[in-house]
Amino acid sequence: MPRALKVEMVGLKAFQRVGSFVKPTTRLVQVFGRKASKSTWNLEEVELRALVRDGIVDFPERGFEDGYLILRFGEYVLGLGLLIRGRLKSQIPRKDLPFYSADRD
Repeated sequence: MPRALKVEMVGLKAFQRVGSFVKPTTRLVQVFGRKASKSTWNLEEVELRALVRDGIVDFPERGFEDGYLILRFGEYVLGLGLLIRGRLKSQIPRKDLPFYSADRD
């Protein structure tokens, strides 16, 4: 019976500390990523192909500090990438990108 359950906490976990970085949760990015105006990157198709294929791409100086970026492709919020010393590493599980094939011509 639901009335017998004791609720201890209600809400949406938004961030967690990972090493020296603050990482937004996947759920937060999925729900609010479209509204983000900072720490976001709109991927070009060639960058998306490389991320899907290799999981990491060179990310020359573009005005971002090391840390997590929300990755978008067109109107889609894909998830997160971790930028460290000019290299962007995908944090998007491959299973979450079934609509895009790196082998596509």
